[in-house]
Amino acid sequence: MKTIGNEKEVIEINPNKEYFLAGDISGSMNQRDDKCGGNTRYNYMLESFQNFIRQAEDFDEHGAPTILLFGEYVQTFEHAKLDDVQKNLQDVKFENFTNIDLVIEKVWQMHCANKRELKREGKKHPGSVLLVFTDGSPTNRRAVERTIVRIAEEVDEASEFNITFLTVGTLDIGLTEYLEELHQNLENAKSKFDIFHMEKLENTSFLAAATLDWICSYERLT
Repeated sequence: MKTIGNEKEVIEINPNKEYFLAGDISGSMNQRDDKCGGNTRYNYMLESFQNFIRQAEDFDEHGAPTILLFGEYVQTFEHAKLDDVQKNLQDVKFENFTNIDLVIEKVWQMHCANKRELKREGKKHPGSVLLVFTDGSPTNRRAVERTIVRIAEEVDEASEFNITFLTVGTLDIGLTEYLEELHQNLENAKSKFDIFHMEKLENTSFLAAATLDWICSYERLT
């Protein structure tokens, strides 16, 4: 609900899109963190990650989201329910790199393929949402920025493809500065659309993260 003057206007949002949930399995996610109650960042993240998967099952157009795990490589479980990937989520092998740019590119290519297929069927793609659960420190920071800027130029509308980083655990000063710089650089790039958002994992929910792009777009228009 948005208040305008003395009046209240209800924003009705349709969250039925295609969902991609990506979990960071880089080495830093295996570190214990006081902000995570002394748990490792990954174990702290896992409960929310699983809850988001369950909720995405209710809204994804396929009846199940696509789950990805990423570190040095990207593992993809297409249209998978939580029961399908539970063992994979529990028995992860942590990797040496955090290639966030690769997981974004992978999801974008899947989105484009699905969009082409629906177009052949005379249908419009409902839009894709990528939620990246990460401690926020990509190995190749500039590649992340370049990838997001390029995608923002290629989408047809703001709601077609959105990326939200859900940050996990303690963010040191250097990392906080990088994330702020990333957001500022993406705004300065003056791309056609703003497709990138950030939230602390503990401050959001599935629906809030999944619909952040619509709310931001609405606020820019009003």
